[in-house]
Amino acid sequence: MEKEIKITDAELKIMEYVWKRASVDSKEIIRAFEKEEEWSPNTIRTLLVRLEQKGVVDHSKSGRVYVYHALIPREYFVKQESQKFIHKFFDGKVSDFVSNFVEDESIDEKEIDELRELLNKRRK
Repeated sequence: MEKEIKITDAELKIMEYVWKRASVDSKEIIRAFEKEEEWSPNTIRTLLVRLEQKGVVDHSKSGRVYVYHALIPREYFVKQESQKFIHKFFDGKVSDFVSNFVEDESIDEKEIDELRELLNKRRK
């Protein structure tokens, strides 16, 4: 991993919203999170400023509104978080992570087939 990204759960909710759109204006973000999370506009603006300071979003100005877009792809963040989780709980061993679900029987036959297919592709 190049750059470690540390964002809070609240910031992640904003990021998920931004990632789902190519760009999104601040008014739309505020409307969504006032309803969804009952956050005040000031809280939402603060979260956006923090995300910008962390280098994960940027904005341009369109009239009187800021338009935000992600600077890092969601996949990059998910990969980083997955690796941190596996290192923290499974000593970095993906096989131990997977066996945790297989032994617990929380994985169904379809998922087993999908994993087998992914592993076969990776092997080739």
